[in-house]
Order: sequence, then C-alpha cells, then structure tokens
Amino acid sequence: MGVADSSAEVRNWRKAKRAELLKARLELAPEAYRQLSRRVLECLIDNFREHCSGAVGLYFPFRGEINLLPFVEQVRTWGGSTSLPVVVAKGQPLEFREWKRGEALQKGVLGIPFPAYGARVEPQTLVIPLVGFDATCFRLGYGAGYYDYTLQAAPRRPVTIGVGFELARLDTVYPQPHDMPMDFIVTERGLQRKP
Repeated sequence: MGVADSSAEVRNWRKAKRAELLKARLELAPEAYRQLSRRVLECLIDNFREHCSGAVGLYFPFRGEINLLPFVEQVRTWGGSTSLPVVVAKGQPLEFREWKRGEALQKGVLGIPFPAYGARVEPQTLVIPLVGFDATCFRLGYGAGYYDYTLQAAPRRPVTIGVGFELARLDTVYPQPHDMPMDFIVTERGLQRKP
C-alpha cells in the first residue's frame, strides 16, 4: 500500500486498525489508564506553557481517551482560555465554544458533551485525541474527518498537539491527501515533533 493510496484496501486497513486500537485502549486496566494519563498530562504541563497560555481547544474524553479535564485548570493558571468542540454538521469543521469546569454541558453527537452557552472562539492551540499515530505525526482518528476539516478551514492554522498512548503508535497510518499532520504528539513516553 502506498502512502497516498486511497484505495479500498487502505480504507479497510484503517478501519480495521482503528477498531483494534480502540479495543486495546478500552481494555487498559483502570490503574494503568490513570498512570499513563498522568504521564501525558505531566508532559503537556512541562512542555506547552507557551503554546497553552492563549485560546486552547481541548476535548471531552470519550471511548477511553486521555482525560485532560485537569489540564483546563492548568491552562487557566497560565492565563489561557479553554474551549470544547461542537459538531455542527457532518462534513463540516468543528466549532469551539469557551468552557470552564463546572459550566453547563449538553449531550451532542454520540453523547459527547459540549458547552451549552460558551462563546465561539478560534483556538490558537488544539489538543487533539489520537486513535493511532505514526512517526511523521499523522494521526488516525475515528474516521469522520472533523479535525481535518477544522484545520483546513481555520483562518490561521492553530498549533496542534495530538495526545494518546504508546499502544496507538503505528509504522504508518497511510495518510490520505486530506489528512493533516500534528505539530506535536504527546504520549506517556514524552514528546514527538513533526519532522
């Protein structure tokens, strides 16, 4: 399979790999999940003060994603603001709404909470969950392309920080023409920069 190949073979491989990686993540023992998540959070705190002292788009954890809700307070301590994504429509960019812990949330697509009342913002930095990733900082997401649409449509491309566990590391994700690489990947083993 070639890197730019968009054949059925690549689509099927990505779909199967996505299911395999999600299963592995969901099967992590609770204590292992907490320890690995803590290391990712520590790496973010140690390396991203400058990038996360402005408008930061985060995510509400879903399907075993790393719980970064404690990072909301850290970003605010650094003088930044935090927001969560809202799915507006299939095939459209995400909208980010300002949110602080404790503020009202509504259930959105797939039951993922989003801010009920927050003002719309354009994040300068996006912290993005990974299903899979490779050495060139391409990410494998859930397959709907929301973050790719968001990055392509952004008036000014935000700094992108993909977060995940090492168990999600792949030799390649077979990036497609629409896939957008992350600037950084953070796992429990540390920081990886886009080559």
